[in-house]
Amino acid sequence: MLKYFRAISLLEGLSFLAILSVSFGLVSRDFVFMLGMAHGVLFMLYLFLSLIVSNK
Repeated sequence: MLKYFRAISLLEGLSFLAILSVSFGLVSRDFVFMLGMAHGVLFMLYLFLSLIVSNK
């Protein structure tokens, strides 16, 4: 489970950096929305896995 947690935390961090770089570059709002949705899903998965890993 720790392997999945590490992978999700890396993907979540990369999605955060991607959404920052795209939003500061003022690319289209639709693209920022898609990245934001992906970041939100990854963040929720990160929180869920952190609760599971902390109980083990």
